[in-house]
Amino acid sequence: MFFCYMLVITCVYDPINVAPQSVAKLLDMTLSLDRMRAIENKPMQTGGKEFEPHGHDPVFKDVGFPTETASTAGN
Repeated sequence: MFFCYMLVITCVYDPINVAPQSVAKLLDMTLSLDRMRAIENKPMQTGGKEFEPHGHDPVFKDVGFPTETASTAGN
């Protein structure tokens, strides 16, 4: 008798548990689709292969590099 009760309860409550999960998956899917559509609607970014960084050269100002022979503890 207990087994039949558990079987019926499982058959009744399982769809109740699955329904909110399915709704959550559908909401997540629509959010992902909206993001994909927004990405697809953006214009294509085309560029060249040349790289000319004007004014972005690294500058080592006020930077000290220790050498192998000098002690840096007193510097």
